[in-house]
Amino acid sequence: GTCKVRMTVGEWTQTQSFEVKRDPRLSTTQGDFQKQFNLAIKIRDKLTELNNAIRKIRYVRNQVESLTITLKKAGYGDEIAQASNELRKKLSSVEDKLIQPENKKDADICNFPPQLDSRFVYVLSVVLGAETQPTDGSYECFEDLKPKLAEYLNKLQEIIDKDLVS
Repeated sequence: GTCKVRMTVGEWTQTQSFEVKRDPRLSTTQGDFQKQFNLAIKIRDKLTELNNAIRKIRYVRNQVESLTITLKKAGYGDEIAQASNELRKKLSSVEDKLIQPENKKDADICNFPPQLDSRFVYVLSVVLGAETQPTDGSYECFEDLKPKLAEYLNKLQEIIDKDLVS
């Protein structure tokens, strides 16, 4: 389709229209590209759910750690520390299924197995890396990953519902 680009440097601005065209060497139809886009959006949405769960886990864990420190200083240390450790272990057990927290450097991917986020990203890269509609295998892989994500999200919600008091 037709797009516009605007470039601004200091006070100077220029806008230019251009048209994005399909590679003429390919037989890919607009319908094929639409299928690719639709699946990519579904995968992106699941990755967003996964990343939101990671943010929630880390937020809760940070809050629990802060509260534990405060309560220790107030003289309520042992029981609170034990409960805090148990909750952090439960949260980490879910986090460790969603992402690989040990991957800090490029070489770490050789030493620690990929988790669910990496699997979604891989399927997304396969879908977007092709100049055609997604393969049946891409759809099947995505469908296999969705219940695993739902399982871990349910487990996280269960931990929050049972182990945290409103």
